[in-house]
Amino acid sequence: MAIAFYFTEILNTNKVLYVDKNLLFWISIGLLLYHIGKIPTRIMRNYYEEIPNFENIFIAESILSIIMNICFIIGFICSEKDKQY
Repeated sequence: MAIAFYFTEILNTNKVLYVDKNLLFWISIGLLLYHIGKIPTRIMRNYYEEIPNFENIFIAESILSIIMNICFIIGFICSEKDKQY
């Protein structure tokens, strides 16, 4: 829910924002992709107990985790550093 508020705030501002240099943007993209992909796998694990191949669900969740961490890494590498004196 907080991610949706953050994206609406970005869209409603009059300032020019460089999202590729914004760390919070990359973190929210990573979390959004992870949780959107996690919903179907969670439903399958909870309600369809007779699925013979849980390995596919595990692989999908691992890929989602890797994508989220890649977004975090891109954010930390590409974000502007605050200069504190």
